[in-house]
Amino acid sequence: MSKINPDFLKAIAILSNCNIEMKNPKPAKNFQTRLIIQKIIFLSKILGINLRSYNFSLYKNGPYSPSLTADYYDNNESIAALETSYHLTPNEQEIVGKINNVVLEHPLNKYNQADLLEAVSTAYYIKHYNDYFLDDDLFEKTKDEKPFISAKIITIAINIVKKLKFKPEYLTKEIQDELDLWDKAED
Repeated sequence: MSKINPDFLKAIAILSNCNIEMKNPKPAKNFQTRLIIQKIIFLSKILGINLRSYNFSLYKNGPYSPSLTADYYDNNESIAALETSYHLTPNEQEIVGKINNVVLEHPLNKYNQADLLEAVSTAYYIKHYNDYFLDDDLFEKTKDEKPFISAKIITIAINIVKKLKFKPEYLTKEIQDELDLWDKAED
């Protein structure tokens, strides 16, 4: 048996600290598990967890890392069991906590998990490489990439990206109230 990539051990620790259920990612029927893994690990990396082995590019279902795919196919039993020898640092725990609080505990995640994770990660990817984009530009580009995802979910995803990107010291009550209002918006 080959040595497991240390970044994969860290990825398992990230996933085990998320409020999600994992299935074996190998069977074709478990596509949603693979999508969840890709999006959570992308968000973890972009928010500051050092995962050098995983480079992401925009693909059909949002940010995608072929090396992450190879690791979870080679070690699928580790994903299903969510067991690892790696322990997250306090900073890594804080980042995973932010993903849990802002993304995974969002009410839309319960019924539209795949679309929400795909929209959030895609919007974050686009914003990261086009920091000058205003909300309208980001909405249009995300909608172009994800025409099958509703405008409501994309709007909420953009606001989630704002929450993820914001440093807590800059999140004023006014801004939080506006974000909460958008989260409650209906079609």
